[in-house]
Amino acid sequence: MDVLNGIVTGAIAIGLAWLVMTPRYREGLLIKLGLVCMAIGFAGVSYMSLSSMWWAVPRALAAIHVGLVVVVVGYYRRCRRAGHPLRRSTDFGGLDEGVRHEHRR
Repeated sequence: MDVLNGIVTGAIAIGLAWLVMTPRYREGLLIKLGLVCMAIGFAGVSYMSLSSMWWAVPRALAAIHVGLVVVVVGYYRRCRRAGHPLRRSTDFGGLDEGVRHEHRR
């Protein structure tokens, strides 16, 4: 069962790391920070369960929980600011995408 736990938590850590590094998902700095914290926590749980180092698992679980709280706060802030008049549609565009400027007179 320890090996299965290590494999599953390792897969979750790899999935979170991929989510942080992919350019297709623009999640913002705060959510990205939480995802990184969760990925580190899951990688720690995976390593510890595969090497039977159970004494440090609470620290890794704390990193997962802190990351989850940071993601929830970041998501709340993003949803709260989504319809704000100071937000532009180009704020979520990539830096390499061209921006069209239309001026009306």
